[in-house]
Amino acid sequence: MSLPTAHELHRLGIGVLVDVRQPWETEHSPAPQGSVLVPLWSLKARTSPHLLTPEEIEDAHGFDLEAALDRLAEGYQLHGLALCICARGNRSVEATRILRDLGFARTYSVRSGCLGWDTHVVAIDRDRQ
Repeated sequence: MSLPTAHELHRLGIGVLVDVRQPWETEHSPAPQGSVLVPLWSLKARTSPHLLTPEEIEDAHGFDLEAALDRLAEGYQLHGLALCICARGNRSVEATRILRDLGFARTYSVRSGCLGWDTHVVAIDRDRQ
């Protein structure tokens, strides 16, 4: 899904934005406002735990996976649409596939990721002033 379309759907409250980056990545580049953090490794842990890398297993310590998945399910139920976003748009494709396999049929990957999102939102805010 294009970034402008995803931004507009999220702004209108039609889609829940699912940030699939690592938690540490949000320290350097904050998650888009109103998004739910569900790292890609947490989805992989749910469907294919044997495929997790040692780094992903280490990242899992201290992360409340069940709470994150509950927030995702609540947002999906409320909005009926999940919009996966990562840093540049690559991991969100894999997250979209996994979520669809888990029953979240109306899930889409946002092209350009958070880096593009930040640029797009800044440009829109600038244009509105």
